[in-house]
Amino acid sequence: MDTRKNLILILASVGTFVEALDIAIINLTIPSIQQQFQIGAETVQWLQTLYVLFFGGFLIIGGKLSDQIGRKKMFLLGALIFMLTSLGAGLSQNFEVLAVFRALQGLGAALVMPSALSIVTNTFRGEQERNRAIGIFSSFAAIGSGSGLSVGGIISTYLSWHWVFLINVPILLITLILSYYYLPTDEKAKPLRKQIWFQEY
Repeated sequence: MDTRKNLILILASVGTFVEALDIAIINLTIPSIQQQFQIGAETVQWLQTLYVLFFGGFLIIGGKLSDQIGRKKMFLLGALIFMLTSLGAGLSQNFEVLAVFRALQGLGAALVMPSALSIVTNTFRGEQERNRAIGIFSSFAAIGSGSGLSVGGIISTYLSWHWVFLINVPILLITLILSYYYLPTDEKAKPLRKQIWFQEY
């Protein structure tokens, strides 16, 4: 794989890494959030519930928009939403505002995931290199999910809960800047499922 393709793969993979990390990272900071806002366990669990609901609810729509509007545009939009809502969540001073930003994080993730996968599959056309690229892409998601608890533990021990959200901001800012310049310009998009079908048959 050439250098430009490697960079595209890394940028797309970082998007899915941050999304996967964010699901798990919050778990160990929940007691701190409860303590600050004086809320019960049932209430604080809405932070996870809202994220998952918005992510799952908008995932198919995100894929459709990626096909119709463009992979790069939707990746940039999703990453921008995720970055801004991470900043808003990290700076929240009451639970209701935090919950709203957390829900909108799920929306941003739902736009990032299908567009990132579509970018990878359309950048790597050969069967062998595509399989390798998807393997690397998937491993980033697995690493993000697996490292969430350890990273959340470190943050909850040495920093405040706000940083489980704020940590996303510099990562996504760099990703956005590089993605704007280096991700391939959107072509007239064909649905991902159709592309795979034609290649297989």
